[in-house]
Amino acid sequence: QLNPDVQIGFWSELAESKSRNGDESLKNALSMYNETDQTEDWEAARTLLEEAAKTAPSFLWALNNLAWALATNPDDDLRDGVKAVELATQVCGQDGWHYPSFLDTLAASHAETGNFDAAVKFSQATINIASPDDVEEFQQNLERYLNGKKWSPPSNDESDLDDLDNSNPQRLHDESNEWE
Repeated sequence: QLNPDVQIGFWSELAESKSRNGDESLKNALSMYNETDQTEDWEAARTLLEEAAKTAPSFLWALNNLAWALATNPDDDLRDGVKAVELATQVCGQDGWHYPSFLDTLAASHAETGNFDAAVKFSQATINIASPDDVEEFQQNLERYLNGKKWSPPSNDESDLDDLDNSNPQRLHDESNEWE
């Protein structure tokens, strides 16, 4: 399993290779995707992710991050769990149901809709294929879903789950950006 940083490095190299052969679509999609790190405006970020997904449909990170944002946005009014489930299911299907971060997004999306049985199912599938370094984070998510709670950022103190909020909607499994 590649971690997100390696995965993005792979995509950047592939984009450069395709660009040398006259295909700029992946390079353009990556540019839009990376631009989401520079914005704190949810609508602008959403538009960038949607356009990146349309520009290079094989670059699943854009669609995954859009699904993640729709499922975990700190502003309840900006969430759309049904759309998140639709997008995350599409991503997992295209990936062949093999990448833990994508399955984790699907689990969080189901939790957002209140379908905790599905959230638990996909969270357990995530844990089953995750690298040992990521299991703890995914285990915390599973515990939330088993307790009927929606996704929230991991805490160092798991006894305080009720006080966690959804502060990272962008999610390439990093903690670097918040949209309001």
